[in-house]
Amino acid sequence: MELVSVVEIIAVVLGVLQSILILLNRRSNWYFYIGQMAALAVFSFLIGMYGNVMLDFLYIGFGVWGLVTWGKDDESITRIKKEERWKRWLDTLAIFSFTTLFVIALPGEFKCFDILTVGTSILATLLMVKHKLETWIVWFINDILYVVTYFQLPDQPVYLIIMYIFWTGMAVASYIAWRKKLKGDCLPAGRNTE
Repeated sequence: MELVSVVEIIAVVLGVLQSILILLNRRSNWYFYIGQMAALAVFSFLIGMYGNVMLDFLYIGFGVWGLVTWGKDDESITRIKKEERWKRWLDTLAIFSFTTLFVIALPGEFKCFDILTVGTSILATLLMVKHKLETWIVWFINDILYVVTYFQLPDQPVYLIIMYIFWTGMAVASYIAWRKKLKGDCLPAGRNTE
């Protein structure tokens, strides 16, 4: 088995475990998240998606941030409030501006998809660390973008395509679960420090 396939399978296994734990709002999801990002950094480097390599290193930092802060602050699931929407739009504009400048300077193919996947990934991760319900809408869009991107690769990473299809469904399930917690249909969110 080729190295790229082994790394892909490791990333998928860690990603599936992480997505189940985040659905359950468990702090331990961040361990799997960090491991998966390290595996995806290697995978992205091996296939020449250099924007995603840098993104994965950024994700490792976000993973450490999530691990350290999860359970320490009031992390109840919330929605983006009306008064903070303009701030989130500015965040989005800044993220995509930086991503565009960064990815254009790198070698590699699929720059448009690289920009879109990197930008939506950063935005979704920031929202996820902050426990914003809208994170799952952004992840849903991001997962579809990755499926489209990976289908275009000459040697399609089948396991990653399956994982991103799975994640698309998990984004919907997580949105529903977090929304129920937000509405108080379940135990209060954010108190699980496992």
